[in-house]
Amino acid sequence: MLQLQPKLAEWRNLGFELVLVSLSPVQELTTYVNDLKLDAPVLLDPQFKVVIDAYEVQGTPRTVFVDKQGIVRKISVGWDPSSLAEFEKTVEDLTK
Repeated sequence: MLQLQPKLAEWRNLGFELVLVSLSPVQELTTYVNDLKLDAPVLLDPQFKVVIDAYEVQGTPRTVFVDKQGIVRKISVGWDPSSLAEFEKTVEDLTK
C-alpha cells in the first residue's frame, strides 16, 4: 500500500502541497482517498480539462511537480516501490 500520508505534514512544513487530480467517478475516488487516509486536496476532472489541456497527460498515474512560480519542474509516469524515494528527493530539491 502507498505510504505517502506520513510524509504530507512534513512536506507541508517545507512549503510543498500535494494536490490530487482525479478522472475517476466520485465513489471510486472517495474509497481510494479514504483507504489511503490521504489528507490532500482532490480536484475532479471528469472532462479531462486539467490532465489533457493543461498537462498533456498521456499515461496515469502521472505526477507533475510544479514549483512556487508555477513552472513544471519534473514529470513522472507510473508508480512502483521505488517511486516514493524518487518523490521525496524531488520534493527536497524543490523546497531548498
